[in-house]
Amino acid sequence: MSSLDPDVVPASKFQDFILGHWGIENCLHGVKDRFYGEDKHACGDDWGKAWTILTSMAVSVAKLMKKNERTLKEIRERAALKPEETATKLGYTKNTC
Repeated sequence: MSSLDPDVVPASKFQDFILGHWGIENCLHGVKDRFYGEDKHACGDDWGKAWTILTSMAVSVAKLMKKNERTLKEIRERAALKPEETATKLGYTKNTC
């Protein structure tokens, strides 16, 4: 079901819209929901926007930190077990002052 006019939008273009939507759902929203429970949060508008930004940042940082891990869970576990390595990889240096 769609509000798109079939006389204006051909079936092939409609299919592109649908596949594009599910590509985003599977590649980003599915990951955010699986690992950060994004769909379970019932936040107000401001908190909801902040939560979305924070979970997007967390996924992006995890992808930057990927080493030999296959999954986001493995990346998060390594980051938790080796926080110094994680901080160094993110550009943190100890302040000697």
